[in-house]
Amino acid sequence: MRYRNYLFDLDGTLYRGSEIIPYAVERVNQLVENGAGVAFVSNNSAARPRQVAAKLKAMGFRADADQVFATGLLATKFVREKGYRRVLLIGEPSLHETFREANLTPMDSTAVDVVVAGICRTFDYRMVDQASSAIREGAFFLATNTDATYPKEGGAWEPGAGAIVSAIATAALRPPDEILGKPSPHLLVEAMNSLRFNPSETVLVGDRLDTDGEAASAAGIGFWLTLTGHEKVIPTGVEGGKDFRELA
Repeated sequence: MRYRNYLFDLDGTLYRGSEIIPYAVERVNQLVENGAGVAFVSNNSAARPRQVAAKLKAMGFRADADQVFATGLLATKFVREKGYRRVLLIGEPSLHETFREANLTPMDSTAVDVVVAGICRTFDYRMVDQASSAIREGAFFLATNTDATYPKEGGAWEPGAGAIVSAIATAALRPPDEILGKPSPHLLVEAMNSLRFNPSETVLVGDRLDTDGEAASAAGIGFWLTLTGHEKVIPTGVEGGKDFRELA
């Protein structure tokens, strides 16, 4: 093994919806058996560690909840560390549950300290109005991520959290104050700190140059591009392969 520790993106890298990427299970499990440190990182704010670990296990991956890091839980940590208590939350029911478990009860009001925006499949005009009004009135604008799309089965794509964040930002007349997910390094740093991974011995495996690649560079770790999701060509000077059999 070239690296001691491996961070794996999920959507588009290990699976697309319910479809497992060929050779991903075999390679990840082989790394674990060989003693490598393995963690899973997802921009998806609806992803909860226990649920993600259960999905990975059902697919055949060797994975536990404490190896899974996603932007929903990271958002609660960010909000608590900033001392914000009044939260307007735009997200899936699972994100609302994550916040309630952190003793942060979302409010239905524009008089809030922070607006947190993530993937939300019930997103509507009222949410844009409420969130943008709160931001214009001075609330901190926190985006879980700005992914334009998420991969689905059969090579299809669905709108990602970036579409929602962009709508709010347009109406609020300004961009987010902070973005937690890749290409920002926060999620990778959280995973490495929690599992005590040395950055110089760690690589991120992902399917996007603009999110995974940039995040790895910002976090000071290696990057390995797999052509299993968004990207179709490996640029000169970038480590990668067409499938997981080539992962070093």
